[in-house]
Amino acid sequence: MNRVLTLVQPRQLEWRDEALPKLEATQVRVKTLFSGISSGTELTQYRGTNPLLSKRFDLETRLGVFGRIGTIALNVVHDANIRLGARSALDSVGRRGIRVEGNQHELHPPRGAHRLVKLMRAVMDAVAPGTVLVTETNVPHKDNIAYFGNVLKDGGTDEAQMVYQFPLPPLVLHTFRTADSTALLNWLRALEPRDSGTAFFNFLASHDGIGVVPATGLVSSDDVMALAAQVERHGGRVNERDTPSGQRPYELCTTLFDALSDPNSAELEAVKIKRFLAANAILLALQGVPGVYVHSLFGSPNDTAALDASGINRRLNRHKFTHAELEAMLFDPTSRASRVFAGMDAMLRARRAHDAFSPSAPQRLLETSSGIVAFERGDDGNVVRCFVNVSTEPQPVSSLRGRDLITGLEVTQDTLEPYEVLWLED
Repeated sequence: MNRVLTLVQPRQLEWRDEALPKLEATQVRVKTLFSGISSGTELTQYRGTNPLLSKRFDLETRLGVFGRIGTIALNVVHDANIRLGARSALDSVGRRGIRVEGNQHELHPPRGAHRLVKLMRAVMDAVAPGTVLVTETNVPHKDNIAYFGNVLKDGGTDEAQMVYQFPLPPLVLHTFRTADSTALLNWLRALEPRDSGTAFFNFLASHDGIGVVPATGLVSSDDVMALAAQVERHGGRVNERDTPSGQRPYELCTTLFDALSDPNSAELEAVKIKRFLAANAILLALQGVPGVYVHSLFGSPNDTAALDASGINRRLNRHKFTHAELEAMLFDPTSRASRVFAGMDAMLRARRAHDAFSPSAPQRLLETSSGIVAFERGDDGNVVRCFVNVSTEPQPVSSLRGRDLITGLEVTQDTLEPYEVLWLED
């Protein structure tokens, strides 16, 4: 029998016995301290330490005994194309005490997942042509892009049309923390060109935290720790995961606005808003399809009241507006929400109006100082040059000439002011 721990209602856990499923020929059974927690809950051991699942449970009171690590082993079956063989530890999983009989373990994704995505794509193409299949797989880049599938002879692919770009949020946050675009541009330079019909789904914020695991290998572990420290200084929280070398950040629970700027600093609000809009200008100009989280339209601060009431870190970034609250902010031209919304609206309108920002339009990086993110979009004389100053200092740029699509003004300058954004059309 298998002992299963279930969250039956907020702050109440329940045990039940379940028969173990029969193993197929390609399956092994993995024993771990905590496993099989339903995805989508906020009590998942491998999404970070929490006050319940990292402690020993008293089965009578159903309460965690603090200061003592639990030792109850739960069984889970992973169909992950494991070839039976040498005994090995799956340290990369980030869960405690896992041992599995296997060799050549392809942790993510199992072949069955790709078969399922191919089937979903075939069904969608048959019954709802034009439907776009998007995969949200928070895994290393090479595993992520595998969900595009195989290239077909007549163009396109046989799996998802879009995949989430999970490295982008931590890389952009790192870029503004350090005022250095090197890591972001190195990553962009290495991205594979996408065929027509497929695209990356770019985003900077979502209802979850900012995942930092996808930044592994793109920035140093010290840089990741520095991001986590900055978020905590700004009032956010950090969910952690277990690794062989101890606990490490998994996701940064914060709004994007407060991740970028310290809400308790004496820095001018206008500077914080410019920084926030500059970060989003990168998102909106990059090759691919941008996704804008609702709170990025208003520059929302961390919802500390929701965190205090729930104890759930992710609630910091999930404030629920009332109609009256939102209306009052947007109709006040001096409010942050109104000013951020106006800036986002201007960029979204400029993007929508120009073919150079088509998801598959070419993208070429431009050589500038490390304090600038600069690239071209488009081709055949239909080109937009995008410049974003990611620092608090003016940055020299030669020959900034053309019409800025965001403001509609003609530009002739050789310096990019702090957090200035220009989308220039010749």
